[in-house]
Amino acid sequence: MPSARPACADSRRCGCTHREPRSTRPRPLRGTRPGQHPAEMADDLAALLGHVGTGPGIAVGHSMGGQVVNLLAVRPPALVRSVIALDPAHSAQGGEAAEMPGQLARYRARGAEAAADLVVGAFSEGAPVSLRTAHIRTMLGPLDQVIAQSYAGIYTDPGAVGIRPHSEAYLRHRPQRALTVWTSAEAAGWERGTLPVPGSGVDHWPATPPTARVPLNRHRTGSVWEAEGTSSVRTRSSPHTS
Repeated sequence: MPSARPACADSRRCGCTHREPRSTRPRPLRGTRPGQHPAEMADDLAALLGHVGTGPGIAVGHSMGGQVVNLLAVRPPALVRSVIALDPAHSAQGGEAAEMPGQLARYRARGAEAAADLVVGAFSEGAPVSLRTAHIRTMLGPLDQVIAQSYAGIYTDPGAVGIRPHSEAYLRHRPQRALTVWTSAEAAGWERGTLPVPGSGVDHWPATPPTARVPLNRHRTGSVWEAEGTSSVRTRSSPHTS
């Protein structure tokens, strides 16, 4: 997957896996969790990192991937040295949280088309056209069922951590140093109060989506983990794209 090749690949070995939310087929249920639950993806990453023996690494993720790498940080903690999250899919509250049942119903009814509609309105006027177009195409790729499963796993399913105070509770369990970059000043201020580990921080990048500043070719979003002497990339996107 050359398009997902991170800039650090020049000095480290890289391996890539599929973007599961872009899958053209639904994943089977595992136990009581739906197939697109971020916790399952974190479990998959933990199993993969344990198998290849590259940890501890620096786990980096955007949007849904940001939630996944934060969940990865506690499964088990020894696999992750630190976490970097770019506009992660957590901290929803107030009106946004209240609208989620209706939004989930729209995803179940219209699937990828509804997700693409959301992306159209999620970018500022100054955002690169290529970035907006890439996200729209990403949202139009999956099956409708996959879109709905992903959104429910992030925000509304039992055990989901996308809504405050669930987000805050799980972030406080993170034992590693963390850096989070938000385009929302309010969200940045909130997360600064959830950092129990010295050396952690939160940055605010106004207006410009973080992916416009992340050195991934073709502006792909994703989850990147970097270990001593090696790195891998697991790219993923979600309806929570900014």
